[in-house]
Amino acid sequence: MTQWAPHAPQQAGQPTSADPRKRSKWLSVGVPLICSVLAFGLGSATGATGSAAERSSLAGAEQDLKSELVNANLAAAEAEELADDAEQESVDAHRELEEQVERTSELEAEVQANLSRVAELASSNEVLTAQVAELEASSQPVQFVETPVVEEAAPPTTTATYYENCSAARAAGASPLYASSPGYASHLDRDGDGVACE
Repeated sequence: MTQWAPHAPQQAGQPTSADPRKRSKWLSVGVPLICSVLAFGLGSATGATGSAAERSSLAGAEQDLKSELVNANLAAAEAEELADDAEQESVDAHRELEEQVERTSELEAEVQANLSRVAELASSNEVLTAQVAELEASSQPVQFVETPVVEEAAPPTTTATYYENCSAARAAGASPLYASSPGYASHLDRDGDGVACE
């Protein structure tokens, strides 16, 4: 009798084009069916003619078909194993991609946190700079403005007009000379009463 090889159901997500398991299913069903038809036909012919050579030929054909079925089942099993390996690799790659996406999200969140921290530090730096400027302005030394000293003008001296003696003063019509008069000098006031050339 023809042995039927069990096959695993097709999993979702596996490629459908040129699926070796479909071929295996066809071989598992089609080849025994063909063998049965051939055996029936040949058996009928053999029964009708009773030829031993035809029976031998039918047995050889059936044996060849069984051998081909075994080889097809082995190839299908190998193809199924390769498909399972490929599916496992796909699952692993998908898991790795998800981990990379998660790590990328974590890094983006960390970058945003660092940017916020930098903004806070910049704001604090501006506040500190303003406070330093205020302190520098309040700690500047007081500048004293020096008031210029105005020197009083000296009273006019009587040396602008000079008389050598009272005769010269009389000749100039300036006698008598008082102490406040131009040309007064002590050598003209012999008695020192403040009036010269009396």
